[in-house]
Amino acid sequence: MRFTNVRVEDVGAYRAVIRFETSREASCHVLFGRAPDALDSSATDPDMKPGTYLTTHEVPLEDLPPQTTLHFVAVATDPKEVEFRSDPGQLTTSAGVPVDSLTNVAVLQAGTVVTAVSSNFAAGTNASTWGANNAIDGQMATEWSTNMDGDNAFLEADLGTSRDVQFIGYRSRKMSDGTSIVRKFELRVNDQLTLGPYDTPDPDVRYVIELASPVTMRTVRMTAIETTGGNTGLKELQLFVP
Repeated sequence: MRFTNVRVEDVGAYRAVIRFETSREASCHVLFGRAPDALDSSATDPDMKPGTYLTTHEVPLEDLPPQTTLHFVAVATDPKEVEFRSDPGQLTTSAGVPVDSLTNVAVLQAGTVVTAVSSNFAAGTNASTWGANNAIDGQMATEWSTNMDGDNAFLEADLGTSRDVQFIGYRSRKMSDGTSIVRKFELRVNDQLTLGPYDTPDPDVRYVIELASPVTMRTVRMTAIETTGGNTGLKELQLFVP
């Protein structure tokens, strides 16, 4: 098995994409970490289903630390379950954005809970593989997917207590065929105040929206306003307090 054109693209503060080709059809993943002998994280091609073998591979690395040099190796497994590894490579992420020194309160660990959702993929629960909890788990590597809700997608959450929010962070999920992208959304706060709509055209970008002044929030409802249809959803909804 030969690896060709192994390259690092779309490098940002928290994300990069490893692309490469293999001489034979294979499944793939990428091992990465802070040292060549400590590749303790793994990422896979989100479009590669079990039992699928290709010669062209694209693996996004998510939740990376900003301004950090990381080492990686691409791994290909052929249909006979024989594993092959590429030569090692490395990448350096860019600087982060100021909000990352603030506290995101829209996370399960902070007591935020999903109280309503338009749907979860395959009628799963909020805690399922594609369930709504993935939109508030603090990880870009996971995502909430609806069951073909398109423009009707929504998610409601309760922060557990009132919070003075200064910034909104938002990133849509996507499918490789161009569907499932939320290109515009709005936020309904405490069932009284509507924020937005906000444009979010690129699903590979986390959009950070600064509010003119802190807004006190206890409950929020994210509503998709414009999408590309299909299994719309979110990688993450974030609410930062100063």
